[in-house]
Amino acid sequence: MYRLSLRLQEAEATGTDILVVPCPGCCVFLSLIKVLTNSTIDSSLPIEFIQRAAGEQPVHNHEKRAWDILAIATNLLLMWSFSAKRFFPRPVEIEEPLPDARRGDVLRIKLLGMLYHSVLVQNPLSKRLVALTVKALIRRYGVYLEKKAHHNRHEPHPQMRR
Repeated sequence: MYRLSLRLQEAEATGTDILVVPCPGCCVFLSLIKVLTNSTIDSSLPIEFIQRAAGEQPVHNHEKRAWDILAIATNLLLMWSFSAKRFFPRPVEIEEPLPDARRGDVLRIKLLGMLYHSVLVQNPLSKRLVALTVKALIRRYGVYLEKKAHHNRHEPHPQMRR
């Protein structure tokens, strides 16, 4: 999220209104950081421009999907945080179909999705509070990375110590 926020800040500094993102996954994650930071910059896939040029109305629901992904991520964080045994997702086997989500997970994700799509979260004040919190956490993480990089530059390599 830190690197994505940097990309979004770079785009905001140019004064652009929209980012054309060729990778659908990147578009989803840029949309996620957009909603978390309350950015005004939109992201779009090239196919959406082609659809508009052809007179079609593209399905442009990146922001809605971003809130849905946040509901899923929140569910995973809750499982990890409140589990007596640590939560370690099993690796996904490409050849096998994905397992169905457990009923408790489905219910939690639906409830979190309803919360995130509700007026309680989607009002301007809540969005600003979320953005301020996320931006503060991102800044703090940036400071941590700078300190870590500075420490690593001045610390001798472990094999060089005596």
